[in-house]
Amino acid sequence: MPNNNQPVSREISKNTNRKEILLGARRAIIECGFANTTISNIIERTTLSRGMINLHFHSKDALLLEVVKDFHAEYVGFFTPIYDGEYDNIADKIRAIFAMEFDPRIMNEANVKLWFALRAEAHAHPDFLPFVNSRDLIIRKNFIKICDDLNKDGKYNNNDIRYIANALICLLEGMWSDYHLNYNNFNRDHAVKVCILTISAFFPKYFNNNQGGL
Repeated sequence: MPNNNQPVSREISKNTNRKEILLGARRAIIECGFANTTISNIIERTTLSRGMINLHFHSKDALLLEVVKDFHAEYVGFFTPIYDGEYDNIADKIRAIFAMEFDPRIMNEANVKLWFALRAEAHAHPDFLPFVNSRDLIIRKNFIKICDDLNKDGKYNNNDIRYIANALICLLEGMWSDYHLNYNNFNRDHAVKVCILTISAFFPKYFNNNQGGL
């Protein structure tokens, strides 16, 4: 009697193996450095064979590009429910974004090491750039929209909200650099407060002490 579940099982196994390879490659980059990452030391960090890696990715370059894409998708995935979610007010949405930015699931020693290692290769590997860019289109588009909503709802007269969005993105970039260099004594709560203090300069109606902004 044919087993109708067999194709589903194979697909699950394929996805599981692929994920294990990507995680092994991440660990290899973090522990060995990008330049010293080889298929051999990726294999050492998985339970799979070289043939399985070749089956899924065909080459080391293809595998490393998928690492970058997967890491970017994971990062954006944390924020998508916030970007798409309904909030009582716009300010709560930006607070949720700042809190998520410093969440240990995203900002941790391994992730930040990987992020900077991949960014360091962006010019040597231009196909990495869309996924490690400080001008990430998804993030920038959402920050511009939120700033525009705050501007219109609060009846502010900020001339170009793109500058405000860029300032906030640059602030977050700086926070990641600070964590990278000082992860042992980085204070996540203080980081969120710095972000709220900064945005309150542009939209004080939404971010003041009486409303629990700081």
